[in-house]
Amino acid sequence: MSRTVATHLSPSGGFIAPSIEGLLSGIPAQPVASRSYTYPLIGGGSLTAACPAWCTTDHYPDLEGIRPADLCHEGAETAIEFPLYDGDTRLLLHACLVQIPFSEVPEAQQTHIVFRPVIDGEVHEDQYMTSAGVTTVVEQLTDHVVRLARLRDQLANEGRC
Repeated sequence: MSRTVATHLSPSGGFIAPSIEGLLSGIPAQPVASRSYTYPLIGGGSLTAACPAWCTTDHYPDLEGIRPADLCHEGAETAIEFPLYDGDTRLLLHACLVQIPFSEVPEAQQTHIVFRPVIDGEVHEDQYMTSAGVTTVVEQLTDHVVRLARLRDQLANEGRC
């Protein structure tokens, strides 16, 4: 799946920052149906929990028995890939909303974004980010897109479209 990011340059060559709403408009709407499950707990008992509206996780395998700390809600992923010379594509980064409501790590109990960087074709350790952390990454990626657009323009000016 390829993503195309529009270039936002003013006539004078300066960068015009797109609104976050404009950037988010290309993301598909998340499911809104609320789901609630009663999970049998390993060791006895049960746990009833509702999925957040954005959760797309198939929890049916969990209905065979879980530990509370293993209950994990994940939303739809967004990913960026780029084409390779051989016609294949390379996944670079994917991210999704995550919440682990009964985690022993307090930060994981809150909804956050998980970035899964892919380096040399291997998915590396999840990077958990708050809204502020994601804002920093978005700013870095936006800056990178501007620099990449400038390189593209340099190439086009040399007649190597």
